[in-house]
Amino acid sequence: MNIPESNWPDILRIIQQNTGLTPGSGPITSAAGGCINSSYLLGQGERQIFIKINRLEPLCMFEAEAAGLKTIASTDTICVPTVYCTGQSGDTAFIAMQAIIMRGSISTSYREFGVQLAALHRYQKSSFGATIDNTIGSTPQHNSWSNDWYGFWRKHRLEFQLELARNNRAPTALIDDGLRLSESFEVLFDKPPSAACLHGDLWQGNWGFTTSGKVVIFDPAHYFGDRETDIAMTTLFGRAHPDFYAAYEEAYPLSSGYAVREIFYNIYHILNHFNLFGGAYASQAHHMIQNVLSELR
Repeated sequence: MNIPESNWPDILRIIQQNTGLTPGSGPITSAAGGCINSSYLLGQGERQIFIKINRLEPLCMFEAEAAGLKTIASTDTICVPTVYCTGQSGDTAFIAMQAIIMRGSISTSYREFGVQLAALHRYQKSSFGATIDNTIGSTPQHNSWSNDWYGFWRKHRLEFQLELARNNRAPTALIDDGLRLSESFEVLFDKPPSAACLHGDLWQGNWGFTTSGKVVIFDPAHYFGDRETDIAMTTLFGRAHPDFYAAYEEAYPLSSGYAVREIFYNIYHILNHFNLFGGAYASQAHHMIQNVLSELR
């Protein structure tokens, strides 16, 4: 995504007002940052700033990301990048945050990751949801507060994705079986879960480790919900190191029956991938739905 040169002076001015970093204090270079946004690094050294830019999405997408990062940071449990500001220049929205140099991990780093994520999940509220809606990938994610986790997941997660899938011409059998599951999934739980502080999109592309081995999580789709949704997503596209799960279990053991709920919660993300990318994700989602339904008989 090419950003017009005319936008940069205004973007840099807004960043300068919020950080004190002057436009002439370093180069602007492209950086890796996912497939939805264009990413850049501004400046050098300890004051280097990471900037994500999108000319197609509204500013509210970045404002929701900033709100999620700030909420997670406020728990003082696990490291996230410091948000400097969000802003807009013409049709270009952006978020500016602390740039963090990443490297490969070691086993002890994953143990700390498990302990720190457990601490984040112990930070809880009395209701499920968040003060702001956000996105999962580029799909809207509604977070209206609710005292009923099952109703929240049914309306804002599973059935929302099923309706999108119907509109995207998913097989009728997938939709029908998905709605059957939505009617009866409460039996997967021994008791209603607590409303834990969640990252919300915790696949392996959204965590990393600093040069000192400190874990950092980023790109959240934050809300308060069942902590098992975060753990489940760490398994979706390749599991984390075994020491992560061992340390998490020691710090905050999962309830019995989690193995089935892991599949159940990941249906949401596979449906979302179908709605974003199509293809074989429909059959994968349907297989997962049938798998969980078989556990209900």
